[in-house]
Amino acid sequence: MVTVPQWYALRTRSRHEKRVWAQIDHQGIEAFLPLIDRRRRWKDRMVQVQFPLFPGYCFARFAWQDRLRVLTASGVVEVLGVGGHGVPVADAEIEGVRRLVTSTLPVDPYPFLEPGMAVEVRRGPLQGLRGFLVRKAPRARLGIAVVEAMAAGCPVIVSDCVDLAPDVEEAGAGVVVPPTVEATAKALARLLGDASLRRAMGEKGRRLVMERFTWDRVALQLLEVYEDILKGTRTSSAWR
Repeated sequence: MVTVPQWYALRTRSRHEKRVWAQIDHQGIEAFLPLIDRRRRWKDRMVQVQFPLFPGYCFARFAWQDRLRVLTASGVVEVLGVGGHGVPVADAEIEGVRRLVTSTLPVDPYPFLEPGMAVEVRRGPLQGLRGFLVRKAPRARLGIAVVEAMAAGCPVIVSDCVDLAPDVEEAGAGVVVPPTVEATAKALARLLGDASLRRAMGEKGRRLVMERFTWDRVALQLLEVYEDILKGTRTSSAWR
């Protein structure tokens, strides 16, 4: 039995990441929840909101025999592992994620990389950071199609790699799923089998569009971005 504390990845219930982190931290167990800042429209102004870098996951450092203290925290689903035993996350991986979330540098795609390839940052503040490429952002973004569907009062199903996914989930305007056929089919069956849910999500989607994505509001966001760029407080690739 491993008695030395190690990092483990925890799967949490939807939107329970911060609650899980707080509970584990309160117990005196080292916890790590990578967060990223996103600008969101709140009534008549833009605000910075922190979202989990890995929705549905949190990290904790503990000895395996102490796992019940972690598993009994409200919102924890499981410790990721194989055959009922957690698989530790290397300290270097955790440190790499820490460096990524604390860096304000823009990230640009490299055309010859493919998912699954080992990668390493060779220059700059993140020099030496290693990892595996999980997914490349698609060239075509479906944000406009999603907004048009919500404006028409239709509930939407979007993958968690779509830029609007956090907005859709936060507003309850649709279902956010992993980019798999099985997850999409399950979400579709859920919506088709529940007319009241479709109506409720459709109404929330229309409200979301009117609050954040009318042409006037989008134009205002663009003006704010351009002003930040001219002031030197934002890089041109930092806003999507």
